[in-house]
Amino acid sequence: MWLARAFNARLIGVDFSPRALEIARRRALDFGPAGRAEFRPGSFEDTGLPAACADGVVSMDAIPFAADRAAALAELRRILRPGARAVFTAVRPLPGHPKYGAARPGWPELIRRAGLELEAEIDRPEEPGLWERLYAGLTEHEEQVRAELGPAGAEILYDEVRSADSTIYLRAASLYVARVVE
Repeated sequence: MWLARAFNARLIGVDFSPRALEIARRRALDFGPAGRAEFRPGSFEDTGLPAACADGVVSMDAIPFAADRAAALAELRRILRPGARAVFTAVRPLPGHPKYGAARPGWPELIRRAGLELEAEIDRPEEPGLWERLYAGLTEHEEQVRAELGPAGAEILYDEVRSADSTIYLRAASLYVARVVE
């Protein structure tokens, strides 16, 4: 929302969680004129948005959780206008990680297969420390977070906290910039 405010842009947020949509709608009231931000139910694989409707897409620390990464990137390609860019963050496992060497294409290959051009892949060496602090805060405030998110949303979040904590330094994070080739 701060990007939309900083660039005087219209924002359409998409999330699968009704609770997350409710929280985002409430927070949007503090970010500028009414009607600038809109939030809709959807998924990475099916945003519900029309084709070629977006001048840009931003996804921070979320797209790797898509059930079908190839379908998620194909959907990004579908909703982006010619010349538009998607910026997203993702991780890849390093040696020692339980998923290291798993037979699945990397992000650059998935981006290419989706019909997008990879413009940049920027390492984010600070990322494990950010997650470590986030997970510590979530653990410290678990009761409050569970009350805010409700049982279903909290369980998804705390499953992630429990499973990722031991492998946090066994993955490399990057920021990807992909463009629709005209």
